[in-house]
Amino acid sequence: MKPQRSGPATTLVLARLRWSETTRHLSGLLDELAARVRQTCVAQPEARAIDHALELAIRDLKRDLRRFGDALARLAADASTRDDPSAALRELLARSADLLPPDDLVELMDRNGFLELSLAATLKRTLLDLDQLTRKEADHAPRP
Repeated sequence: MKPQRSGPATTLVLARLRWSETTRHLSGLLDELAARVRQTCVAQPEARAIDHALELAIRDLKRDLRRFGDALARLAADASTRDDPSAALRELLARSADLLPPDDLVELMDRNGFLELSLAATLKRTLLDLDQLTRKEADHAPRP
């Protein structure tokens, strides 16, 4: 029995897996950052305000990461009803700036003095990986 070649639906499954890896990694880093800041600032008079501001920023980051992941999950769920699921992934990637955390928040978090996050670099690398998945699929598409 010949192994089946990956198709557009497989591309979306791989994209979801890659995105899940990224969000788990980033979520863990954000949780570690919160713990370090709390531990370091516990004796500061502004500890509550610092903790609250960081909590809000982390909540917003995680919400936006989840929003992109949810859109990706909907694409994967609808893959069988689409003529070209990879095209839908390309469209999602094209509008990723509307779904992902704003650049200024990502930059602010990356400049924290407690833990190297590399949010911007990680998100960029993951989006490039997802884009490469669509390109690989296009390279293997049947030619008329």
